This record gives sequence, C-alpha cells and structure tokens, in this order.
Amino acid sequence: GNGGTLWDRFKRSRGGEEVGSIDKLKMAIQVLSGVADLHDSHVAHIDLNLEQFVFVDGVYKLSDFHIAQMMTWNATTGNICPQIPQQVYSAFFYRAPEDRKGVANDNIKSDDYMAGNILYSILSNEWIFEHEDLSEAERKATVRRGERPLLPRSVQGSYDRATRAMVEGIAMLWEHDIKKRATSRQVANFFLQKLEQIEGKAVEGAVPLDIPALPDDWDYVLDDDYW
Repeated sequence: GNGGTLWDRFKRSRGGEEVGSIDKLKMAIQVLSGVADLHDSHVAHIDLNLEQFVFVDGVYKLSDFHIAQMMTWNATTGNICPQIPQQVYSAFFYRAPEDRKGVANDNIKSDDYMAGNILYSILSNEWIFEHEDLSEAERKATVRRGERPLLPRSVQGSYDRATRAMVEGIAMLWEHDIKKRATSRQVANFFLQKLEQIEGKAVEGAVPLDIPALPDDWDYVLDDDYW
C-alpha cells in the first residue's frame, strides 16, 4: 500500500482510525516545513489544502504547484512586493482575511494563514467552520472581521502538551495583522522545540511518521465529506 494524501489521513481519522497527538504534531511540522521550504525560494503556493500533501517515506510532502506564484521583492528594503492572486482562488472562505478579489497582497503571508487551516483540520478532525451555521459569504465576512473557527471543546480544554502547542501555533498563523503573523518556518521551529521537550531528545527537520499505509482498495475520490 501507500500513504495517499493528508486528505486521506483526515478521512480515515474521521472514520475512527485516529492518530495520537504526537503524530499530529509531527504532521504539523511536516506541513509547515514543506510550506516554509517553498517560501524560502520566494514562491507562494496560493491554494494550500489537505490534498496537496502526499505521504512519501514517512513524510507529508507538498505538491500541486500549478498556480504557484513567484514573488518579487524590493532589493532595497527586502520586503515582498504585493501581487494579485488568481481571482477565482481569492474568493474562497479559507483564504486569509486580507485577501480580496483584485487586490494585491503578500501571498506568502496568505499561505501562512492557510497553513493554519490545515493544522486546524489535523488537530480537530474537522473542516473550518464545519459546525457553524454560516453561508460561504458569512464565513468570509467572519474571517475578515478577525474572527476564527472555534476548536472543539475537547481540544480547547486539553492539557496534552502536543495539543496545546498546536492550538498556540494555529493562533500564531491565524494572526489578523500580517505584520505580526508568524511564518510557517517560525511555527515549525516552535513545534520542533515543543516536540524535543515532550520526547526529551533532540529532533531535526520533518520528523518521519510511523503510521499504517492505506489499504490497496482505498478510495481516493474527494467525496461528499470534502468541504
């Protein structure tokens, strides 16, 4: 068998094949490390979702770069030059609050925000806003006001150290002010520090996962459970 995508792992978790909090933290490190590596090359992915991460040799690796955007920057200040993402993708409610149709922004910062959405799903086994009775337009308006999806009570009230670290990391990536929003690299490093404290040993990079492979007859279709 093989590992499929992070969407497949999410689907199996929702079906009862849950993974532990340490493995979820490792998944988060892998996701953020992949996004950060792309950003180090001054490229924004634009469309980060669970299905873009493919499981290879124990690591979820970022893929699907068909609308990725090379970012330019000011040679004097070193700041990223705002650019307009493809408009069809800027309309979805999972994008960052500063995203507007036809308005230029720092798409790398938008990626960082969307990485927070992925971590939310890894941690909670839920889509963002899944249990909130809001239309897509209302969801977008909610995000733009600075509000965020609520984590399940079981997660919010957890004393588990890996879970608490992920809750904190998600908040760092969902920061409304883009000047204060953490980068994917910063949160990946934060998670690595927490993992070292929990396991009591040094760890480096995208720590490999040891989770069951998918069965040979696994259905890869994005079914009705897809948001």
